[in-house]
Amino acid sequence: MARIVDVHPKLQGQRFARAGADARIDQAGLRPAVEVGLDLENVFGTGGSSHV
Repeated sequence: MARIVDVHPKLQGQRFARAGADARIDQAGLRPAVEVGLDLENVFGTGGSSHV
C-alpha cells in the first residue's frame, strides 16, 4: 500500500494537502505575536522649544 501512495500522483497530492492542513491547525492554536507601538504628536509644544 505504501508503494501505491508513493507512485500515484493524486495520492501524493493528498499527502501534501494533509500535511498543509495539519500545519494550519497547529498555526491556528498559536497566540498572535505581541506588538508594541508608540505615537508621538506635538511632544515639545508650539513655543520656543518646538524646533528641537
